[in-house]
Amino acid sequence: MDIFLLIITTILCLLLSQTNSKTSRIEQKQITSEIVIPQRFYSRKSILQKRSSNKYLFYRIYAFNQTFELSLIQNEIFLSPSFITQYFNDNQTWINRNIQQCFYQGYINNNHLSIVSINLCNGLFGTLIYNNTEYFIEPKYQTNNTIWNFEHMLYTYNNLLLSTNHCPVDGRLDFEEKDDTHHHIQLSNTRKRRKLSFDRTAKHIEILIAYDDSIKEFHSDIDIRSYILTLFSYVSHLYSDASIGNNVKIWLVKLVELGKDLSNEIKLTDNAADLLSKFCKWQRNYNIPGTYDAAVLLTRIPLCNIHSKNTTDSKCDTLGITELGTMCNLTSNCAIVRDSGFATAFTIAHEIAHLFGIRHDNDKACLNFNKEQNLMATSLRFDHNHYKWSNCSRFYFTQYLESDRYPCLNNIPDYKSSLFEDLNDEQNAHEFPGHFNDLDEQCRRAFGIQFEYCKDLSHGPKCARLYCREILSHSLSSCITNHAHWSDGTICSETRNDTKRCFHGHCRSTHDLKAIHGNWGEWSV
Repeated sequence: MDIFLLIITTILCLLLSQTNSKTSRIEQKQITSEIVIPQRFYSRKSILQKRSSNKYLFYRIYAFNQTFELSLIQNEIFLSPSFITQYFNDNQTWINRNIQQCFYQGYINNNHLSIVSINLCNGLFGTLIYNNTEYFIEPKYQTNNTIWNFEHMLYTYNNLLLSTNHCPVDGRLDFEEKDDTHHHIQLSNTRKRRKLSFDRTAKHIEILIAYDDSIKEFHSDIDIRSYILTLFSYVSHLYSDASIGNNVKIWLVKLVELGKDLSNEIKLTDNAADLLSKFCKWQRNYNIPGTYDAAVLLTRIPLCNIHSKNTTDSKCDTLGITELGTMCNLTSNCAIVRDSGFATAFTIAHEIAHLFGIRHDNDKACLNFNKEQNLMATSLRFDHNHYKWSNCSRFYFTQYLESDRYPCLNNIPDYKSSLFEDLNDEQNAHEFPGHFNDLDEQCRRAFGIQFEYCKDLSHGPKCARLYCREILSHSLSSCITNHAHWSDGTICSETRNDTKRCFHGHCRSTHDLKAIHGNWGEWSV
């Protein structure tokens, strides 16, 4: 049987201006906007809590005849512990490991159906979804003026259809015909050491994002790394949404600036499929097997579908291209996304889903499901629920993840930070996730970034059940559990002099631990 290479193109119309003038970055006819100055305020709960002042933040924005009160919590989950930025330029390469923790998520006006995903490094930069309306906010800088007066632009699109074109998907998936032998061997040989785990039930997607010179030229007035990390923070939010129906964690492992030479080498084509082939070849040669599961190239250059039946210029409106169902395949686990501002996050999430084999919401494979137009719709409309997954997407995510078609997702990110290097010196750090995840962290992993351990009520003996609640909730009755134990290795000692940790739902002493042929002996109570 033939091997089907299904090129998926997300056809979306560019809303952003193609000029380098950032004052015209947004088409004014397409949006409603106001100039605002966000005000930080302190909630009663944040004052009472003895916490880091930067972990929980609150902002108030007056715009469009209403008040937006943003309740935010720092989001550190989407960056791999070994995250690096790598730069290629003039036959030189260098690496930057430093990263500011400026990324926050939350909700608006205590409405837990609302969404905020934002970067606070230099002003407020991100997206807000409230009452079925999507808003974008970014700092407003004066032309030729380095002084910023804290003004921001808050804007929303006017019921726009980004594209009426459809993504031409045909053929079918045939996993059995894919040559998995090479990368199965590579994965088993190279990722064997990656045993640290804090969530044994999750599937972990490790992503590399590269960007070319066209991104640098267009976004010359902003911190590009901060901008891309803001996009990926929102991608992580989309993959952690309950509508996906699976425990999926997405991690940014590397951010790579290609530089002028590599950018020119890759983009010497006006054919999107050829560009994808060139990028896949580059990332295949660049990749150390086991470093990441898929690679995404961000670019501003036109992506043209030369096989399009449309004879107008709209055939170059392609914003995303990848091969269907190639996650974990070292030769073709790649995608190209054309940058279009904040909406790029949806395209990235959309293309990564295609790598899983997820089809469009109107595909014939989805006929037996509700006729929803969600994140996998063929066109991106702001009146669609494009920040949720459809029942069809959920079904096929479950089918593919439970089939273990993608073994690379069973591995978790490497821990290269000094914290985890120190933990590796402990004999049992790699066995017990509770050693490096406190109860608050375990709740975040179980229910989301807005949750913490429920300390107010006694819920039985220590280690038996993990109870969590929303951080900004004042109700003691809001404590919930998924009936999981505290993670093995979690400290449960009453005093500092007493060394006890959780093991299989019980608080046990570590003093009488006996080794049995290199493995763990029984714990004593």
